[in-house]
Amino acid sequence: MSRRTPLSLASLAALALPAGMAAAQSLTIGLASEPTAADPHYHKVTTNDAFSAHIFESLINRNAQMELIPGLAQSWRAVDDNTWELKLRQGVKFSNGEPFTSKDVLFTLCRVLNNETNVSRSYMEPAQSFSDVQTPDDYTVIIKSERPIPTMPNELARSLPIIWSGIAKFDKLRFAPKEGCGVTSPWPTVADFNTGKLSIGTGPYKLKSYVKGTGIEMERNEGYWGTKPHWKSV
Repeated sequence: MSRRTPLSLASLAALALPAGMAAAQSLTIGLASEPTAADPHYHKVTTNDAFSAHIFESLINRNAQMELIPGLAQSWRAVDDNTWELKLRQGVKFSNGEPFTSKDVLFTLCRVLNNETNVSRSYMEPAQSFSDVQTPDDYTVIIKSERPIPTMPNELARSLPIIWSGIAKFDKLRFAPKEGCGVTSPWPTVADFNTGKLSIGTGPYKLKSYVKGTGIEMERNEGYWGTKPHWKSV
């Protein structure tokens, strides 16, 4: 399962099934190397990225030709040398039914910069170069950087799994990482995600259970905004 095409292994498995099993709704996969956590911001390694891509999505994706394509952001443009504006996809909901908005992007950026349980400063690039993040409305994000980042869309492609802002309490979110961004509750930890209760994303699957060393169970997100995956459970 690659991060670029999260359901590719499932598709290959479908091709390998006998014709009589084509309508099967459950897929069992044996992994040579297991993900180390269900937290999408814990450790940037291939197995973790491949796993989290089923549950969490990024603002910008890549196609099979490695070209940038819309993800949770439908469009992006450079306003000036140090400013990028992203227009978010409307009508997207998290697996718990809550709408996806610019607030979730801001919260995600703040979380990766305040994630004390990550490994080797994973997912902090390029957020640590941002000087300000503004959310003028629910579907617009304006990112300002300390220096020009002409490759900003490439930096955001598949490198920032978006999480739901409702997993923490806050007064008013603002991009002030050193002051906690307005979050008043403890930041969620890797253990909180591993239980499954905070693994709330906009992706094609929902996490049913994660038991390190034993197995991972996912079920299809019936409210997914994109093309529904064939397999009901994996």
